[in-house]
Amino acid sequence: MGILWGLCGALCEGVEAKRGACGAALYEDPPLRESTSDGRPYNWKVTSWNVDGVRAWVRKGGIQVNLWELIWDLWGLWETKCGSDSVPSELSELELLPHKFWGSAVGKSGYSGVGLLSRTEPIRVTHGIGRTQKWRFLPQKWLL
Repeated sequence: MGILWGLCGALCEGVEAKRGACGAALYEDPPLRESTSDGRPYNWKVTSWNVDGVRAWVRKGGIQVNLWELIWDLWGLWETKCGSDSVPSELSELELLPHKFWGSAVGKSGYSGVGLLSRTEPIRVTHGIGRTQKWRFLPQKWLL
């Protein structure tokens, strides 16, 4: 089988015989939904980063993104490897996303962990999914 490198239509070899003519696979944003069903403005930006140890990530300058230009409303951090008691001050004191929630493995300091930072206060925060590994998920609910 040949190589398929159709992103931007740059190279597409050996696929025509199997699947017909090869076309470019270009990304296109879905249409922007500007309001909810009841007419309120609606436009949330959500991002998720695997930081592989938030303390080391901050120490190595990972937080040096221009925080004054944060364009997201909800920021998920995965593999933080710390609990709420050891989150670096660069994140715990971040004013742009004032609502912060942290989860980590019970009894396993430095193992996995998640964080969620938000511009908007959620209606309810539920830690865990009803199992012993409560650090795995932080389901959130917002009034949109």
